[in-house]
Amino acid sequence: MQEHQAADLGEYAGKLYDYHRSHPQFIRLLHWEGLKDGGVPALLETERTATYGARIAALAEAQANGTLDPSLEPDDLFYAVLALGAWWFSVPQAVRMIFGGPAEPESERASMVRLVRRLVGQEPVD
Repeated sequence: MQEHQAADLGEYAGKLYDYHRSHPQFIRLLHWEGLKDGGVPALLETERTATYGARIAALAEAQANGTLDPSLEPDDLFYAVLALGAWWFSVPQAVRMIFGGPAEPESERASMVRLVRRLVGQEPVD
């Protein structure tokens, strides 16, 4: 994520959603990796940590220049967006239970984009 992506964090969340929809195996592999975690470094952990750090820094920069609400810690915010982006694909049974059936991908994506934008004050509440 670069600063311009942080400037519209909702759209970044939408792109994350799109990625997971196109690559459903990725989230499954992350879950499997988590289940096997015994405190041993994950595959490419140093590189992945650096990537996450750069995305968190972009959020912090967007907060510093007034594009994003600074009331949330950038690492907490990044983690929340990652979790929201993955949850649709992690527990499809919960999606069915909460929404009364499988939602349409466009509706799911729009819901997530709207939620993230409201979370960071980029979209007013109606």
